Amino acid sequence: MTCLPTEVLGLLCLLLSGSVRGILDPQTESLPRGEHLTVLDFFLHDLNDTTLQVQLNLTDFSGSTLAMCMWFREVTPVVPADILEIDFNHRLTTVQVNKQELYIQSTIGAPLYASGIKIQKLTWTEFCITLFGSEVIILRTADDVFVLGNTSYSKTQNNDDSPLKISLGPDTTQMFFGAVAGIRIYDRELTEEEIAVLNTCNGSSKGTVPFTEESKAANGFGINNNVAKLRVKKSKICDKESPKNYIVLRQKCGNYNSMKVACENLGGRLPSRERDYIEDITDGFFYAHSENQTSLQNIYLESPNSPNQCDVIEISILSNERYVYKNETNECAADLQYLVCILNESYSLRVYTSNDNVQLLFPHTIRYKVFFSDSNNNFLTYASCRHSQDLLCLFYYTQTTDYYTYELQSDSTFFIGRKRWDSLLTSDSSGSKIFSMTVCNTSSFTCDSGSCINIMLRCNGEVDCDDSSDEGAACSYILPLPTTYWKKMCPTSKPVIKMRARSLGVNNVLMNNNEIEITLFTDLTWMDHRVNFTMLLVGSTYQLPEENLTELWRPQIFLDNGGYSNNLNIAKRTSLLENFYIRTNVTGDVFFHNTREGIVNYGSDVEIHYETSYLYTFGCRFDFFAFPFDIQVCSLKFSLKKIPGSSCQPVWSFVNAILSNHSSIPMYDVQQLRYTISNEKQLRIHVLMKRKYFSYLLTTFLPCIILSVLGSMTMISFRLDNFQDRITVTLSLLIVVASLFSQVVSTIPTSPSSKCVEIFFFYIILRLAFVFMLHSIVDVIISRGLRTVVKPISSRLNPTDKSHKSKQRDEHSGKKAMGWLADFDNEMRRAYFIPDQAQRVNKIGWIVGFTCDLMFALILSYFVLDNTSKQVNSFEAAELYPFQEEYNDF
Repeated sequence: MTCLPTEVLGLLCLLLSGSVRGILDPQTESLPRGEHLTVLDFFLHDLNDTTLQVQLNLTDFSGSTLAMCMWFREVTPVVPADILEIDFNHRLTTVQVNKQELYIQSTIGAPLYASGIKIQKLTWTEFCITLFGSEVIILRTADDVFVLGNTSYSKTQNNDDSPLKISLGPDTTQMFFGAVAGIRIYDRELTEEEIAVLNTCNGSSKGTVPFTEESKAANGFGINNNVAKLRVKKSKICDKESPKNYIVLRQKCGNYNSMKVACENLGGRLPSRERDYIEDITDGFFYAHSENQTSLQNIYLESPNSPNQCDVIEISILSNERYVYKNETNECAADLQYLVCILNESYSLRVYTSNDNVQLLFPHTIRYKVFFSDSNNNFLTYASCRHSQDLLCLFYYTQTTDYYTYELQSDSTFFIGRKRWDSLLTSDSSGSKIFSMTVCNTSSFTCDSGSCINIMLRCNGEVDCDDSSDEGAACSYILPLPTTYWKKMCPTSKPVIKMRARSLGVNNVLMNNNEIEITLFTDLTWMDHRVNFTMLLVGSTYQLPEENLTELWRPQIFLDNGGYSNNLNIAKRTSLLENFYIRTNVTGDVFFHNTREGIVNYGSDVEIHYETSYLYTFGCRFDFFAFPFDIQVCSLKFSLKKIPGSSCQPVWSFVNAILSNHSSIPMYDVQQLRYTISNEKQLRIHVLMKRKYFSYLLTTFLPCIILSVLGSMTMISFRLDNFQDRITVTLSLLIVVASLFSQVVSTIPTSPSSKCVEIFFFYIILRLAFVFMLHSIVDVIISRGLRTVVKPISSRLNPTDKSHKSKQRDEHSGKKAMGWLADFDNEMRRAYFIPDQAQRVNKIGWIVGFTCDLMFALILSYFVLDNTSKQVNSFEAAELYPFQEEYNDF
């Protein structure tokens, strides 16, 4: 099939009954037009249209009583409008509709009388008006009656002799959308029973006065070109049941798949062989064509027989007010000219504008084109532009009789979707506008093309719309800030700030400067009810761009015990890594902004996170008494800056989550962080560092202990009279310890207080000195005892001994013998004559030394443990939050 140039004919909405009816058997079926009523449809595009009236002059009417019945359907009155004007015997009676109520005016200039007879919008209502010569007017429906009698009137200036002149429809001073049908004229008064029968469509649709086409022409029947003359089944007018479905018809050249997608974009489906009634569908084609046009069209049906063969309905529009149809098959790839969609009763049109206004419109039919109206009597329709039939225009009418015309500025010929329209009226200063017209449900997002996707798929980083309009520049997680927003003003007078911290590593401990360098990850969290966010999924995090960080308020922190450069860099956001993101645990509400549907997340439900990683240098008061078994507790003291000139003072939260993992540096093991909050203004993050002392044990303490033990061994391993060896070893040990002490002291941190290692060295030196002194005392005791108790051996020899005298003969030989004896005498004295006092002193000294060693070890351990336990207790008194990897950190 050759497709015609793409041109929108309009949506043809036909009302379907609520019952489920199947399509007739697939043989050719002729459907006579049967019992139809002529419908006169009044529809003004603008106030420049010509008079919209149908006039009828009955020159041969006689009688003093006139009854006229008709079916009337009000679409929506923009302003009060006349629907019937009767000039009967030069007496003018007008029936007007206003706010869904009928009014009567007995003559020109007379007041309008409210009849109290209500008419339902969009519903056909039959009413009859009866005029008596006795100046009594009766207006009645099947349920209500209104009598207007004894009215004075002035005769009309009717120059012709027609006793009866009838005008239907408004004039150029009024705007009106509605229709009349089934006009019947009687020369007598109708009974209530007759009116009731006519109202149920069981009576005849003809009056006692001939009203055939021939009689109309003979009696001067005139119809304006702007009034549509249509034929509608009588059953459709009389049926009081609300429509359950709509049939949408528009010209669209496409194959089966494109037709199906187009229906889905409208929120509908293709016709079904099992669920829909073919006569309702084929009626649309008959009404959409002129009465004398012959046409043959095919329509795709739902559920193809095979991937290549699809069901179609072939409709032939005949020239004798008849049409025929039959079921056929067609290639699914073939392009058909017409698209038919079935929409359910919930079908409605929502119009989103760029200024965040939304209108909910419901479809109606005027001349079998789609027509939308809202509860405020505003109207929207579309048609080919008057200046060019190839272009599509919107016609918008307001309750105040203002109207606007917009031309579609795109290659599309379908109004559904998000499109730009240019105003064609010079009086409209709005110029170009963007409208989003959608039939998607409220949980869907409307693509620019009009297709619908799940609203949660918008801005998820993946393209889901066929035109990619769900992603891109329109995706912003922050809605435009209110005009009253000021980033230097806090959200509240006391905004609550939470901090999450984690040590990424202690880089250096500057003991001589009493400073610590630590790389700390911090996460400041707060909420700002002044800011609204969009398209946030529960539990997900969304990174914000740099411009948002400069637009939004954020708390300013100050490190009280930090250096000047630290606070300067934090304030200027230099030399640090930062991340700005948002997170929510509450599901947002559906909303729209700038013609786009979305999810709004209110600021009171969204956490704003500002993460930084920075190398902090802060002061710490070190306690080196227990060195090298010392434990240091240092604190970073963060405070929140008060906004100058305001009462805004941010406060820290008591339900903070301070997180850290265990880390280590060459000198210390860094434990998990803890925190305390004082007066809601200062947050202290405590760092516990335990020094690694094993190397000190190997290089300092164990060698010193061994040397001390060697010094004690000289008291028991050497003979008491061997003073020279004992004193030599002791002095050597003392020199080694002193040398080691000088080396250690040069490497330990300086402080005015004593340190454990210094006390230890001092004791070791003192202990070796004690051994030295003990050796000296023992030697003195031994020397004194030998001189006073034991005589020399040479004095005990007999001087008169002859053998001795013979030896003195040789003087030289005698001197040698006496020298040897003297040395022997000294050795014998030391070996066999050590006083008990010396032994007792040596033993007592050894016991005293061992006891001092034990007491020193206990006392020193006590003070070291007491010092470290105080540090640990002060640290553990702070709050601790178990470490968890909840977020992605730097």
